[in-house]
Amino acid sequence: MAENDGRFPRVFTKTVTPFESDGSIDWFAFDRLLSLQAKAGNGVAIGSISGERKALRWEERQALLEEGLEVCGGRSRVLAVAGAEEGEEALRFAAFARDCGAGGLLLEVEKTPGGLYALVRRILEETGVPVIVERQNGKGNLEIYRELSALFQIGGIAERAKDPLETKRLSDACRETGTRTPLFCGREERLFLAEALTYESVFSECANLFPKAVSRLFSSGGKGIYDCLFDLLCLLGGEEGVSLLKWGLHRQGLCLPTLRLPLVEPDVGQIRNLELLLERTGRGLQTETGVRKALGSGPSDSKRLC
Repeated sequence: MAENDGRFPRVFTKTVTPFESDGSIDWFAFDRLLSLQAKAGNGVAIGSISGERKALRWEERQALLEEGLEVCGGRSRVLAVAGAEEGEEALRFAAFARDCGAGGLLLEVEKTPGGLYALVRRILEETGVPVIVERQNGKGNLEIYRELSALFQIGGIAERAKDPLETKRLSDACRETGTRTPLFCGREERLFLAEALTYESVFSECANLFPKAVSRLFSSGGKGIYDCLFDLLCLLGGEEGVSLLKWGLHRQGLCLPTLRLPLVEPDVGQIRNLELLLERTGRGLQTETGVRKALGSGPSDSKRLC
C-alpha cells in the first residue's frame, strides 16, 4: 500500500524505538522491525508513546521518520507522531512530515489542552497532512472530539481507554455528526473481536512481536488467533508494556531491551511470565495458522512466526 493513496491499513503498529546499550538508536534493528511490519502489510506509527517519543530529541524524531519512509518504500502507510501538549512543535513536526511524504500525523492527547481544536485545525489548514487524534485513557470532554470529527480533511479519531465503554462513547459521539469520519481503536487488548472489525484500523503494540498474526486477526477476525494472543495483549496493556515489548523483541533476537523513559524495569517474575506467554502464543499460532514458528533463534532469524 502506498503511503498516500487515501486508504488506511487494518493495523497500524506503534513501533518501538530500539536503542543500543549506550542509548543511541539501533538503526539496524529499527530497519528490521519496520521491514517485518511492511511485509505483514501493517502501517506504522513511528515514535509514539511505545517508541518513547518524549525521550527522543527533535533530530532523532526527524531521522526516525525519514528512515521509516525509506525502509517502507511505499509498501505501507507511515504516520508521524506528535503530542498535543507540544503545541507549536506539533505543528512544526506536521510540516516536516508533509515535506517527507508521510501518510499522516498521529496526534496523541494525554490531557486535553486548551486550544486542541484550534491546533488540529491549523495543522490541517497549514500542512494538509491528515491528522488522527488519539484520546488517551478516556480523558477529555467528548464534545471537543465531536467537533474535531466534523473538521474537513480530518484523518480520524482514535480512543485509547482502559474502559471499553469509553471507546464506545467516543465512537457514538463522533458518529452523531454524520460525517463518516474514520474511527480507530487505540487499545487492542480492550476490544472485543467483533467490535474491532467495525473500526477503520486498530493501533497495535503487540504487532511489534507478531506482525502477521495481528494483521490476520484484525483483517479476518480469526477467533483462534484472538484466543492465542489474548493473554499477551493484556500483559502488554499494563504499565510495563513498553519495557516488556522490548524484552519480547530481545527474546526474539531483534533488539536490546534498552529503555530511555523513566519506566519501572520489569522484574524477573514478569520477564519469565512474558517468556512463557511468548512460547505458548507461538505454539498456539503455529497450530492455528500453520505458519512456521521461529522465536528466540538469534538475530539472523528474521522468519519469525508473525
